[in-house]
Amino acid sequence: MKHFLFILFSFIMFGLLAQQPSDNINLKKIKKDYLEGLINKKVNDIRVSKSLKPLKNDEILKLTAADQSDYILKSGKIAHDQPNKKKATPFDRVLFYEGMHSEVGENCMQTMLGAKVKVAGQSKRVTLKSYDNVAEAIVSAWIAAKESPEVIFNQNYYNVGTSISVDVKTKKIIATQVYGSEPFILPADEKAVKDDYKIQPYNREKCADLDKNFPYLPELMSDNIYFKNGEIYFYFHDLELFKAIMKSSNDAIALDVISRDQYKCETGNRYYPSKIHKGVLLPPISKGQLLSKNELKDEGEVEVSLGPIPAFVDTNNVEFTLLIIQANCLCQTIVYNSLGGENLRSLDLGFLVDTLSVSNQADSILNQLTFTVPFERNKSEYKNEDIKPFLDSISLNRYDLKKIEIVAYSSIEGSEKENKILQNKRANSILKAIKNYKIQDVETKITTQENWEGFYNSLKGSPYEEELLKLSKEEIKKIVNSDTLTYNLEPYLEDQRKAKIYLTVEKIFMDSALYNVLIPRFQKSIKTKDFAKARVYQSLLFNGVKKGKVNIEDVLKIKIPHIKENVVLNNNQIAFRWYYTKVENRDSLNKYLLRDIETQLIVDPSNTFLKYNKTLLKLLLWSEKYGRVSDPKYLLKDIKSLYNTDIESYKVHQLLLNFHIISADFYYETKKFKERDKALTEVKKILLQSQLNRDQVLKIVNYFTFQMRIDWAIELMKPWAERAKIDEDFLFTFLTVAIYNKELVTVEEYENFMLRAKDMNQKRFCELFGYPNMSFQMLNDLSVKKIYCNTCN
Repeated sequence: MKHFLFILFSFIMFGLLAQQPSDNINLKKIKKDYLEGLINKKVNDIRVSKSLKPLKNDEILKLTAADQSDYILKSGKIAHDQPNKKKATPFDRVLFYEGMHSEVGENCMQTMLGAKVKVAGQSKRVTLKSYDNVAEAIVSAWIAAKESPEVIFNQNYYNVGTSISVDVKTKKIIATQVYGSEPFILPADEKAVKDDYKIQPYNREKCADLDKNFPYLPELMSDNIYFKNGEIYFYFHDLELFKAIMKSSNDAIALDVISRDQYKCETGNRYYPSKIHKGVLLPPISKGQLLSKNELKDEGEVEVSLGPIPAFVDTNNVEFTLLIIQANCLCQTIVYNSLGGENLRSLDLGFLVDTLSVSNQADSILNQLTFTVPFERNKSEYKNEDIKPFLDSISLNRYDLKKIEIVAYSSIEGSEKENKILQNKRANSILKAIKNYKIQDVETKITTQENWEGFYNSLKGSPYEEELLKLSKEEIKKIVNSDTLTYNLEPYLEDQRKAKIYLTVEKIFMDSALYNVLIPRFQKSIKTKDFAKARVYQSLLFNGVKKGKVNIEDVLKIKIPHIKENVVLNNNQIAFRWYYTKVENRDSLNKYLLRDIETQLIVDPSNTFLKYNKTLLKLLLWSEKYGRVSDPKYLLKDIKSLYNTDIESYKVHQLLLNFHIISADFYYETKKFKERDKALTEVKKILLQSQLNRDQVLKIVNYFTFQMRIDWAIELMKPWAERAKIDEDFLFTFLTVAIYNKELVTVEEYENFMLRAKDMNQKRFCELFGYPNMSFQMLNDLSVKKIYCNTCN
């Protein structure tokens, strides 16, 4: 019992003697550890209030802090540097004490016991007596300083070391806090390479030649490291180009091995403390070594072993960053990119068909029929021959019509009021004709406008383009309405006088019996030279094949005489063969059809549909290397000549888009890399004019990703991704590219896109970071990592 009472009494006395924040400081007997702990607690309380993680005590950082506190006390100078080279900066001092923190920050403070100071939250100055007074004064001073808060609130810091030094005589108290990221953990049996193999950080002068002549290296080398037979291999597709890049025998490459464990959710990210690399740096391999071991020298390529896979490498859990070294200097860091993308030979090139079957059939998605009816100047009545094929089509088909929308245009000359009246008259004349074929009333919408877009498109390539496009619409109207220039501009105005008709249908019906007589009727109309009706029958034949109501072979057998009036029908028949002929060698078919089109052009050299399809076939043959040309400018000239014809501008834009896609490959193969860059830039410029659909956008995005034009892919996708309704594949693809540019997609925007994706498919969301999607190194963005870890940990 006595023994128990003694223990209890000792415990009570210990509690009474334990240090309290309000206790006054005796500098001769100061409890440094206690004061340092109070400072740490106050800093952590502030961090937690800002939703940041509290800092953990770190012995290496504490040694570093003690070193600087002692230096300040001895030198009398409050500073973050020291004259000793090995301890010159906080980062150097952490390395000196063998710390492995890649990011380091420091706050220093000098105060004096008994001094009266201003403390946050206190209206009057406080006399520094107690541990709490001093700790509060130090932390308040740091928070009030200009740069210190940025250090305290840095989300990359997870560890801290705090040290107090005192001078009893002068009553000075020096406080230093050193903050650090999570320390890098070396793999077992691996030693730190303290001098980074003497590789120096990036130097603009030393790297100028590489930067200027080979800025596209990440496009070519981001996925060029792989494993084979237990060794690490480097591959490059062009030996001569590789020699041009690595000019000096001392030029080299090195590998930075990055482990996924460096990005664990349980901790902060861990990077090697170096300005050269983030993971484990393997020894550099010089140009001479690479070329002497090249296994594909005879093939004109580079494939070389960089050595056995190190024991510490988990091949399923690492990525390799490629370092390009010139003049012993790190000139390019090429981060592994598993996005890949896909090259394009061409983008959805298709024949142009001059019948109702191109634009006047129900679209499989929108169920919408589209017609264009031209008008003469100042006329609101259409010509019968212009509307007859459309009306014949309505009479032969049965539509469950739901909505009629007419957009009536006028050209830009005349007053706005007069044009409005003319536009309405044109719309109503069309509407009257349509309603003759419908008994019940349907929803009707009429829109009218001056056709400025059409006018601007017509001007392209004209003598007036440069002059007029600089002017405002009001200035252009004055010129157009003047007596002197009206006649000269008429060819560029006449195409703008038209009406567009959009019919929304739920279903399209057609008598099955009619399908059985279509071919005889088509052949009869050709024989009787009823060319307008022949176009309608041809259109219905094509529709019948699509629906499985008409035999494809029967249509392919139809022979159409080679006379000028039949050129349109023959063009369509050639197109039909292109769409429906099943052959293994498409290039042979394309060559054969090209000869047929050239024959038709002899009959009618002015037919723009034939010209379009001829150019299309040339592009297709060029894309597959069966029609390579020595100088693409002549093909480009043929495409541009299609502007200001009856071919819709966006169709010509798509030809031009494909031309530049194909020429980019052409210039790559011919090693004209500057021309290739120009071609890619032209692809980007023309995209907005090409009326791409969702699937085409994704194809171009994959193409840009393949070409490492990530910013372009982001710009193209973002307006689609921002839509309220967007499909899963599109959104997830957008996430894989959008993370690369925080200016185009801000952190807040990216987080919102991530949350949408997480809600769509959590399993797929958790597979985003790592092969075959984006690099897990993208988790270096802590806001992104937080959402990912909270969802997937």
